[in-house]
Amino acid sequence: MPNNRIFYACQAVYVDGTYLQNVQAVGIDYSADATGISDTGRSQQQRSFYSKPEITISIQREVSTTSLPFYAPASVTSYENAYILKNGNLGASGWDSSCLLKEYAIEVAYGADDLSGNIESTTLKYCLLTEVSYETSVDGKLTENLSFVTRNLTKTGSAAAPIATPLSGTLLKRQDLDVENEEFILPSEVKSVVDISQPPTGGGSNIDVARAIQSISVNASFDYGEMTDVGKWRGSNQSASFQTEQNKWRYITAPIGITCEITAVIRKSIQQNIMIDDTNFMGDFPVPNREIKIVIGKGEPDDKFVIDLGKKNYLTGISFSGGDVGGGNIEATFSYANTNNDFVPYRGTPITLTQSTIY
Repeated sequence: MPNNRIFYACQAVYVDGTYLQNVQAVGIDYSADATGISDTGRSQQQRSFYSKPEITISIQREVSTTSLPFYAPASVTSYENAYILKNGNLGASGWDSSCLLKEYAIEVAYGADDLSGNIESTTLKYCLLTEVSYETSVDGKLTENLSFVTRNLTKTGSAAAPIATPLSGTLLKRQDLDVENEEFILPSEVKSVVDISQPPTGGGSNIDVARAIQSISVNASFDYGEMTDVGKWRGSNQSASFQTEQNKWRYITAPIGITCEITAVIRKSIQQNIMIDDTNFMGDFPVPNREIKIVIGKGEPDDKFVIDLGKKNYLTGISFSGGDVGGGNIEATFSYANTNNDFVPYRGTPITLTQSTIY
């Protein structure tokens, strides 16, 4: 019996004309809030007006040994060049040519699952990146989650068929954390419970200690403010001349929201002073003195996937779980925040970026 089901799916995603590899899921949401106009004496409102429409795009993909981070600074030769708000990276505002906002064109191609019909596509132009997150755990691969926002949707006739050639590289997993690399840096309280700096009591190797890390997640969120532009719907008009202006009066709200969570199996006795004596909890002000740098990949030195959160992170919470009657391990989850705008993902040889400028 023939399969007559209706199936129409995303077949490929292109960003600025380049095929985005290893995409696992894509979501597009359109919203346009309508506000009712007061109509005294009537129980049913007859008039409303729309606010500017907003389209959000979410993409999830897996990271391989040859994948580049979706966002990476144009250069990591210095802290200043790698700074995320620098022109050529994400930028800071839509009107200043010295630090223009980074915009993306995202094209999503659709077609039947057997590729027998025409492939149609939707192009979303002038997109702004609103979130980047990375997650890796013992039961999964390293995933990259991306979110964007735009105000205009363009329907095009067709797009190129998906890339048919096999992808290169292998997918990165939690066991690919390069904990023996001197540039792999975790905060002291994490080390104190997993003893990552030396073999555990009773023997073992650094590789054994590395297994204590159960998961790591990093998130960077970008909020955009907008200067008032009375009477203008820049970007919402279908005219091409207006589309290009949709981000003209937008700017990134600083500081950027950057967080990190590290979960590990506790491999030595817990000292109470991890919580009650920490200056981040007991002092007048949090001390941003935790350095975090994640290095993934065990191949050649120039083939590392690096997420550098700098040296100005501070501890925001510790939670414990497990150790139940079923024999589960006791796990500790450490949460960190960063208000220094330090978010530097890149591929290559891990390096030390020393801050010499206060922005």
